[in-house]
Amino acid sequence: MDHADGCTPLIEACSTAGNAAAVERLLDRGADPNTMGMATTSSECPDEDSVNETPLTAAAWSGCVPTMRVLLDYGADVNLPTDDYKRTALYSAAHEGNDKAVELLLARRADVNQSMQVYLDTVSPLSIACQFGHVGVIAQLVACPGLDVHCPLQCGATPLYLAAQDGNTTIVNMLARVDGVDMNKGVAEDGTAPLYIAIDEGHVGTVAAMLRRPDIDVFAVERQFGATAMHAACNTGDLGGVQLFAVYGASTAILDADSNEGGGQSPRQWAVDCGHVQVVAWIDATKAWSQLQVAAGCRLARDLAVQLRQGRFDPDALPPAEHAAALATARTPAADLPWDNAPDICPATVQLIRAAAGGWGPRRHWLHHANVREAVRTVLHLSLIHISEPTR
Repeated sequence: MDHADGCTPLIEACSTAGNAAAVERLLDRGADPNTMGMATTSSECPDEDSVNETPLTAAAWSGCVPTMRVLLDYGADVNLPTDDYKRTALYSAAHEGNDKAVELLLARRADVNQSMQVYLDTVSPLSIACQFGHVGVIAQLVACPGLDVHCPLQCGATPLYLAAQDGNTTIVNMLARVDGVDMNKGVAEDGTAPLYIAIDEGHVGTVAAMLRRPDIDVFAVERQFGATAMHAACNTGDLGGVQLFAVYGASTAILDADSNEGGGQSPRQWAVDCGHVQVVAWIDATKAWSQLQVAAGCRLARDLAVQLRQGRFDPDALPPAEHAAALATARTPAADLPWDNAPDICPATVQLIRAAAGGWGPRRHWLHHANVREAVRTVLHLSLIHISEPTR
């Protein structure tokens, strides 16, 4: 028998954690595990007095895994959504960060991509878990075959964009390992890439993790204004972010699409307009430097090593004079570098710059461009064939 407000006894029992025994008694007496009823207002629908729930969704929302097991054993439909907002039990469990509930539902073949209607948006379990930073839930979802890792909101924001916006490096790295993920796909509405929003929000650690991905586009623009991530870094005045982008080849001179005042503006001009004196001074002091010399002066050995290992930067293409300049910069004390608050000498950076500038050698093989490595491999392969041929 339903209550006057539309909340069935089964829904009410499922909405309270620890009621598995009561739920089982109701089911034994003929309660339908798939009948919907009204429940208290959800945080997803704050403008509504009440929302429809399935018993399983109510149990997932309350986090009561024993109740969920009872319902599933009595035939509850794991993918049955509520009438009004299409919320499923998996969505509710993902929203609340209930790892055990998510594990149970996925084991019962819950649809990992089934989304809920939230106002004008559709939100997947992965999207909501990324939005709230539920790492344990995300780890299970990304392991599911058939997961749509992009599953954007209607505004186009992907789960990766949401994680980058929050500066959650752990989640960004988890999503980056999913097959087929597009590291540059962010918001379809204005073209803002995850990399752009991460630096725009000041998350330099997350930016560093994203830049170390071989498929990242450091020149991706935010379509509305045609601005690159380097523009955003100069806008926030984060010198560390500006230096990091420069090491990865981003330009401080590239123009955005601003049509005001006779044309576009460079990242440097953004820094000038925002009054970031230290950033402007650094750009001016290093404008003639190569990527190798920037890495040497900023002591960014790890990021230079990533680029060398991935073949994204070719030290062999630099003339000897630039190699010498980079090595000299790596050995220059902080007080003598041409900007304030420069880092101290880093022995690892000095060693890496010396090796990168020293020409090919067996121990330095990984430092060189992919074409150089392939040529060496071919020579060694032919040499082995020649050695293995019988003497005539």
